[in-house]
Amino acid sequence: MSITIPVLDWSRFESGADRDGFVADLGKACRETGFFLVSGHGIPESLISETFRMADAFFDLPEAEKAPLDIRKFGTNRGWTAEGSENLDDTTTQVDRKEAFNIGLDMAADDPRILSGEPFRGINHWPVSTRCTGWASTCTGPSRWTSGLRSITSPRRSMRRSRP
Repeated sequence: MSITIPVLDWSRFESGADRDGFVADLGKACRETGFFLVSGHGIPESLISETFRMADAFFDLPEAEKAPLDIRKFGTNRGWTAEGSENLDDTTTQVDRKEAFNIGLDMAADDPRILSGEPFRGINHWPVSTRCTGWASTCTGPSRWTSGLRSITSPRRSMRRSRP
């Protein structure tokens, strides 16, 4: 059985030309395949390549260097998740076979949304390894691009990451 991964053109939504159609296609992709690719986003290839390069550098670090960024320490869905530390369905023992590094809107620690405990609001946590120097600025650079770069995932232990 082969699965075709849908390619969704973001410009349909961003331009307002076909927002409802884009949203319907996105929902269908999430329900039917669970995966999708986004085209027409305008993110420069150089930024995409640099983000993947920095992600590779982070995921290649020894676990001991990633552990201080363990997402379970922060309670804000920000940081590193080790392979096997998450699962989609709490009613089974099957765990996710991926590592991830989750980031969000770059916020100051004294932001009122953080101080009030608003869900999913918190500061981003970054690796200190010199092999990852620049990753924070790569991921949180110009806000027009970063809205689409909220979570960087490395499924390399179950399958090799690939981009079209």
